[in-house]
Parts: sequence; C-alpha cells; structure tokens
Amino acid sequence: MLEIRRRKLFAVEDLRIEVCGARIGARLYTPREHSWAEPLPLLVYYHGRGFTIGSLDSHDAVCRMLSEDGDCLVLSVDYRLAPEQKFPTAAEDAWGALC
Repeated sequence: MLEIRRRKLFAVEDLRIEVCGARIGARLYTPREHSWAEPLPLLVYYHGRGFTIGSLDSHDAVCRMLSEDGDCLVLSVDYRLAPEQKFPTAAEDAWGALC
C-alpha cells in the first residue's frame, strides 16, 4: 500500500456548508500564502468508495498532497453517507457543495 506523508500547509480550515437543508462538513486546504488579487485555483475533492465510507480525515493526506503539489486550494467535501442516507442524498450533497 502506498503511504502518503501528512504535509504541512499554510492553512487547513474545517467548514460547514449548507446544502439541501442540511449542514455538511468540508475542509479547505491552502498550500501557501496568497492574495485575493492573485487567487489560487480551486479543486473540489470528493472522497470515493461508493458513497458509503470515507471521511475528511480518511483522505486528509491525499488532499494535502494535491494542494501542495498542485499549488491550489482544495475543498474536500464530507457528503452524507449511505446506508443511513438513501440515494441520491450523497450526490445532491456533492452537487450542492460545488454550487
């Protein structure tokens, strides 16, 4: 198994996003200091696993790597999981967070 080290970034911020009448978690990764006059690109990251497992923490190292190596902001979205939440809740959360 490939092990990815947990990289230090300029900032990592936990957020709550209002989607579909619920508040879901998200985490914003910022690789370096920047100004809003010269913004960084944004990558929106959805952890995989069939909308049933995974979390912000389970994919933290990957998001840190993407942010640092890609020199971009990464927004990791913690959509609600099945089977507790029926389809299409996770997909609607993902779309709502993007919007």
